[in-house]
Amino acid sequence: MRCKTALCVLLLLICCSSALSAQPLIERYLVVNPLWDEGQAESGETSYVHTFGGWASFGPYLRFQDDDHQWNHQIGGFLEVVRWGQSTSLHVTTQIEFIADPFNNINFNPRAIFWEEGVVLTRRTGGPYWQFGYYHRCKHDIDNLNRGEERTLIYGSFMNRMIWPVDLESSERSYIAWKTDVFTVRQDTREPEDALALQPNVDQKLASTGVQAHTRFDGSGQAGWFATLYGDATLYSATDGFFDRFGSVNDVRFNGGVAAGLSILGRGELRIKAAYEYLSDTGIPVEPRGSHLFRVSLMALSPNVIR
Repeated sequence: MRCKTALCVLLLLICCSSALSAQPLIERYLVVNPLWDEGQAESGETSYVHTFGGWASFGPYLRFQDDDHQWNHQIGGFLEVVRWGQSTSLHVTTQIEFIADPFNNINFNPRAIFWEEGVVLTRRTGGPYWQFGYYHRCKHDIDNLNRGEERTLIYGSFMNRMIWPVDLESSERSYIAWKTDVFTVRQDTREPEDALALQPNVDQKLASTGVQAHTRFDGSGQAGWFATLYGDATLYSATDGFFDRFGSVNDVRFNGGVAAGLSILGRGELRIKAAYEYLSDTGIPVEPRGSHLFRVSLMALSPNVIR
């Protein structure tokens, strides 16, 4: 009964993801949880620099790409600073997502870079895991002033996430996570400045909430199949002030994505995946626009602690 219930929930989230998603948050297709690696930690014992790991991916956008997206490259890592027994962990993380468009003579023109860095506290509460932390996020154009336009974003946030391990028959490493970000520092700088009137505007970014889910089904030997999805609703306030922003919600934007492919486990994990997502604001052009994006990529990541 537990397996059937969890499977029904996962299928429901997959159905919902066609209507949901998030403005570019680099960890949208994965979750970092150092406590998945129990290692040599003893109950009640404090250890330092217990676990570290990372991931990297690279691949092209295909059929649905817009003028800003031709190639995608991501790289990230984390370091567990301290662990208290087997129930509490503190880690720092940093990651970048690099976007290239096709408009130069080698079909690879640097367009934008998204940067994230954060500190996260993870606590095991029985079966589920609870995470709380702060992320600083920013986006910068690369060599694009020759277009006569530029857009720079800063959107730091307090992050809260609950992670529920899911027991599915013939599968492993599965989870469902619910994540909420409340944005603090918000900055949307555009050149030319008259483009600031165009919506949505990160200056009014209030909060986002949504789901992530992942499962991996065993195949033959070390190979298997995986599926990952995420969905998010982002709320925008009517004002851009710091204290008066919670008085009203002016706009809600929905975005989401799903990825699936081959997973090969060894001392690391290799994923060959295809991913579709809809972003209501890609964060790149000064005139904000949504895009349907489809890409294939090769991803390598540390096993166990990143899923």
